[in-house]
Amino acid sequence: MRYAVIDPQGFVLNVVLAEPEWAEANLPDAVPATPEVGPGWRWLDGAFVAPPPPPPVVPERVTARQAVEALLRSGVTEAMVEAALAAIPDATQRAIAQNLWRRSNDFERNNPTLIALATQSLGMTEEQLDQLFILANTL
Repeated sequence: MRYAVIDPQGFVLNVVLAEPEWAEANLPDAVPATPEVGPGWRWLDGAFVAPPPPPPVVPERVTARQAVEALLRSGVTEAMVEAALAAIPDATQRAIAQNLWRRSNDFERNNPTLIALATQSLGMTEEQLDQLFILANTL
């Protein structure tokens, strides 16, 4: 049978397979556990509680197709991006940003030009940009 070894704060430290008689004699802080229970779970008010899922990882890069689709799903059209690009006052910076947008096969999350375009020209926060990359990575 499976037993979860519980620490004083109610966290599952480990799960062991043991005969009931042995577990009762040797594992005083163990509770019978179902197959999904594992380290990190909690024993709370007589029931097991799963740990929260880990936060999503922001990918370092996504493909251009993924990025455009994520933008569209977020309500940002290609026309809006083109308008933001056209509004960049410095001609060199505008050309660099247009080159990034029009010719990249993929987009890197930490690219300074991309960050400036998203935050300054499109009005996104860093968190929104992270969420956009997370969404794009699923597409």
